[in-house]
Amino acid sequence: NILNFIAHDGFILSGMDPRQVLTLIKIVLEELKNKEFQYFLNINQDTLDSILKINILSEEEKEEVKLSLILEL
Repeated sequence: NILNFIAHDGFILSGMDPRQVLTLIKIVLEELKNKEFQYFLNINQDTLDSILKINILSEEEKEEVKLSLILEL
């Protein structure tokens, strides 16, 4: 609360169905619109690629996720 950010390691996604991951991302995107905070998520490229292929997020939300990528290793 004090620092205005939430961070999750990629471990939070292990064992999750891709649709559940997308639901998490959709909720985060909605919350980011209403509040002033940052969300950091460590996610593997293969996981990111697979969830972006599923049609749960709108094209606008997918683009927002892609534009939000800060560091790729």
